[in-house]
Amino acid sequence: MRPIVGPTLLILLIAPLLASHAQETYPSADCAFFESLLDRSAVSVPWNRGFCCNYSVDVTLTDGGVRKTTRGFTCRSGRVVTASVVNFGLNGTLPSLENFTSLEIIELNNNNFTGAFPSVMGLKNLTRIYGGSNFFTTIPDVSGNPNLEYLVIPRNEIIGTIPNLTSLKKLFSVSFYDNKLEGAIDGLLPQTLSFCSLTNFNTNPKLFTVSGDLPKVCLSEDQIIPFPNGTAFGRADGGNRSSGGPSVALIGACAGGAVVVLIGVVVGFAYYRKKRRRMNEEKGKAPDEPHCRTPGLRRRS
Repeated sequence: MRPIVGPTLLILLIAPLLASHAQETYPSADCAFFESLLDRSAVSVPWNRGFCCNYSVDVTLTDGGVRKTTRGFTCRSGRVVTASVVNFGLNGTLPSLENFTSLEIIELNNNNFTGAFPSVMGLKNLTRIYGGSNFFTTIPDVSGNPNLEYLVIPRNEIIGTIPNLTSLKKLFSVSFYDNKLEGAIDGLLPQTLSFCSLTNFNTNPKLFTVSGDLPKVCLSEDQIIPFPNGTAFGRADGGNRSSGGPSVALIGACAGGAVVVLIGVVVGFAYYRKKRRRMNEEKGKAPDEPHCRTPGLRRRS
């Protein structure tokens, strides 16, 4: 076999480097949006401006336990597809994301964003929204995001009620715990959810259920969704729903208590009869004739 020499060898050596360099310097006009967020927060831009595509760095988050994630971007055909600005020290309100028509994943965790969550209307490719550990005050309107699978915005300052999410047929996971949500949640969440976190760590205490019409997974991990009268609807009752609500449980408890009392009375009476019969036999009296005495026997003290 002839050895590889000359131009052929040179091409084989530099081809991987050229490919890598091409990826790292892939330009996108979408980068300017995120660069403005860093500028506003006095954070240095860690990539060459306009070339955020394929910027990637591993970071460690400590909210809700230690975990590793990746901060950075991926692009396709010059558009940002995934964007993660986790733990960047960003602050202020976040502008609308409606122009990111190719966006599939947005991750904003562990910053200091305030105000309403930005609009994501019309982003039909969007599958995941992560916004935990900020100061957002609203849940975004996601009715126009049919492919959404994850809506995860815990540990914020969200007020008001949970929106109706039942039209999202692909929704897999929701997490809104540690906010300031309130109101009934009946019929607002799809029964097909595989993960649901609403009241973990005794948060969102003003959420309640009237009929128990909520996914059972929302009662996992010792979560409790109370009825309006304060009766717990959670793991204590197995998440069982009935038309009678808490009244049925109360009636069942009373009936069970009555049975226990009745059994106690029967057992006590039987024990009393047995003891009385034994005493009468020792005194020489007929068990069924308590007033008939036998001469010669002395009453025990």
